Amino acid sequence: MGGRYEAVKELEPVIRRLIAIRAGSGAMNLYAELLSIRTELNELAERSRKLHEDYNRDAARAFAEELEVFSRPQLILIRSCGIIGDTGLGKQFDAREQESFVSLSYHLIIRESGNRLLERYAAFSAFWSRDSLIRFIVRNIGFGDELQAGLYVLALAERLNGKRAAGHHAEIGNEAAADSDSAEYSVLAEKPPSFTDQNTLLVGMDNSDGVYFFFEFREDAAGCIEWLRDRFYDWMYGQKGIHPFRWHHRPSDALKKSMFEGWLYIQNHQDFVDWVNTRVYGCPVGREVSYCPLQEPAAKLSF
Repeated sequence: MGGRYEAVKELEPVIRRLIAIRAGSGAMNLYAELLSIRTELNELAERSRKLHEDYNRDAARAFAEELEVFSRPQLILIRSCGIIGDTGLGKQFDAREQESFVSLSYHLIIRESGNRLLERYAAFSAFWSRDSLIRFIVRNIGFGDELQAGLYVLALAERLNGKRAAGHHAEIGNEAAADSDSAEYSVLAEKPPSFTDQNTLLVGMDNSDGVYFFFEFREDAAGCIEWLRDRFYDWMYGQKGIHPFRWHHRPSDALKKSMFEGWLYIQNHQDFVDWVNTRVYGCPVGREVSYCPLQEPAAKLSF
């Protein structure tokens, strides 16, 4: 990690001036909110690294209790910053040992301000509960490094694009400048909207391996779930620039014959559910079930 991520400190005076320029808009600046807990983020990153150096349940439980001091909006920003760190830098795979790959990072083109980038990523967590956010942070093995990498990417984006974004939202690819009002509001709310009280149907999802995870969807969503899955892929492949559901990777010279260079999609079942909830319906219509159902699902999807 070293000096490059420490260089973010040198950028912060510039970043804060850019944020001040935009303060008159009256809109909540999520990046400013994230920077307001910068000291706590550094401590959290180090705590996460130590946890996974010698993982045990008692240490994980203690870490989860420490995360309770953060509000739900702060947890959303922390999770989103970590995902930005994971997907906002390219990954170069280099063979150092037999059957082992080392990932080296490189910069990608970003045309958004740090605030807009954080808004876009945070929208997908808008309906997550506090408990789900904390579990994600605790269980993610590389979260400490990803969080600091995310702070680095956001600082660069704000320095390069913050002035250009002042007074308006920068757009990227085919994605609209603002997400649904419901999702945007829910990012800032201490409690997410309640799950639908209408009838639901069970949907099974696997990774083309026959091992199914089960979700319940409101009947109207479940009735067109295969169509929604196809639209999800259409939407995802139509995006440009960095995105929470993909990495950009390239092989080292030694691996060019066995690996391709380009986007590698890493979406999972929960990403699809988050997209359906936030981008299609604007409210929680799907969620994972915590039990093994006895009934046959109304539909099965493979990813």
